[in-house]
Amino acid sequence: SLRFLILAIVARNADEATWNALRERAQKENSAMVKDSLYALLATAKNKDLAKRALDLALTDEPGATTSASMIRAVAGEHTEMTFDFAMANLAAVNAKVDATSRSRYFPGLAAGANNLAIIDKLQAYAKDNLDPSSRGEVERVIGNIKTRLKIREERAPAVKAWVDANVK
Repeated sequence: SLRFLILAIVARNADEATWNALRERAQKENSAMVKDSLYALLATAKNKDLAKRALDLALTDEPGATTSASMIRAVAGEHTEMTFDFAMANLAAVNAKVDATSRSRYFPGLAAGANNLAIIDKLQAYAKDNLDPSSRGEVERVIGNIKTRLKIREERAPAVKAWVDANVK
């Protein structure tokens, strides 16, 4: 709906007062579906400090376990490395919010949008310490995708820059 689209734009660009108002609205909401949507929107903030607050909030009982896991994943969309580091630092608490059968996919998924190779070592350490070798396929897939994406970006960036320089005035 148009209302939700507008709320999504507001949440993504929220300042502290707006973020707090959205949280208060979520706390007071009676509809479970709307409440979950409002909490999910809190996790979409571009502002790094507000994103960190959303991560901290996700570890509480306030949003609910399922919504909490979704909030953490949503923060990773904009703040990948921060979210993965947060999840590793709070592994037991995050594990409590994520279904046991999904964990081998959930944690690598948090790192999937990474824009640097440094996260690969963190993913490998996570897999080594937490996953059976037979359950590491998603970690390897995410690592391969990160490497490929960054290689393509490195190879094509000069041509894109040259085109922009020549065609955008």
